[in-house]
Amino acid sequence: RFLGGEGARVRAAAALAAESPSEEAFTQLVRESHQLRVSVAEADKLTKELAQMRWKAGSQDELLTMLGQRTPLAQVRARVTEALRVGLQELPSVQAAVVSVQRAEAIEARAQFALQHRAPLD
Repeated sequence: RFLGGEGARVRAAAALAAESPSEEAFTQLVRESHQLRVSVAEADKLTKELAQMRWKAGSQDELLTMLGQRTPLAQVRARVTEALRVGLQELPSVQAAVVSVQRAEAIEARAQFALQHRAPLD
């Protein structure tokens, strides 16, 4: 019997299969998996799930608030980038934000072009 490796794998699999695993359970399992000298197959999945849980708990509300008001493009882009990094591109709020960022970038590019190519005022 190995020293905790199989037990950690079983706990990781159980956490992934649970209906509503807690962030604390995921955090503990990720911590345990990083302490092992061997790779646990579920460790990457746990890490991704934990990142998604944390993003949904905080950044999703921020993103929705940003979409409802005038917010600098860089801030919205940063939240979208975070969401995409943790694999949340399927969330409706993220999809809406991606579209908003793309539209804003297109307007920004057209505005910059227009300003660079305007006729002199004299």
